[in-house]
Amino acid sequence: MGGGSPALDQFHYRWYDDDNTDVDATTGLAAEDNTYEVPAADLGTSHHLRIKLGNSGAKVANAARTLQYNVDGAGWNTVTTTSSNVRMIAGQPTDADATAELLGTSARTFTAGEYDDADGSTTHNIQPGEDTEDVWSIEFRSADLSGGESIDFRVLYEGATTIMTYTVTPNATIATLPSPISGTTPLVFSNPGTLLGLGQLAGLVEI
Repeated sequence: MGGGSPALDQFHYRWYDDDNTDVDATTGLAAEDNTYEVPAADLGTSHHLRIKLGNSGAKVANAARTLQYNVDGAGWNTVTTTSSNVRMIAGQPTDADATAELLGTSARTFTAGEYDDADGSTTHNIQPGEDTEDVWSIEFRSADLSGGESIDFRVLYEGATTIMTYTVTPNATIATLPSPISGTTPLVFSNPGTLLGLGQLAGLVEI
């Protein structure tokens, strides 16, 4: 085997809608290399994160590449089917389907990437002088996120950052979630059209 090692650059990304038909769905949720704000109504649904990687090294990259997330700078965690905050979710089309080139190009040659909605890992070969685009189907967890969070993403090679360069860092923010109504006492009407607040109710009902 030849010497040297792969050298992967994470250099483009884009958020796409899962349109239930195609891994190369072109409904972008934000411009290329731009943050996507996740609406409260879209928590728990499938989103496609497409990341472009280029190999400028001297050796094929043929080991597992895994996706990680970092909420508000608190530390990196691997995205799995059971992870908190962000996790893999079954989407469309089929796990391990090949991807086409949708993001900005480089002087390298494109090779088809891989779609993952199962284990947060892709393994296809990226030869020296090649780019690829991998797509992860993920959900943002309403049970774990309270609104206002900023979430970064990165790809690891063989579980490490050793050969990785991060020209861009994919990011999503969680929209402010609706605040629950405070208090447990129901509001009542003393007369039609008149709404009493909790203070006014003190002398009328037990609170």
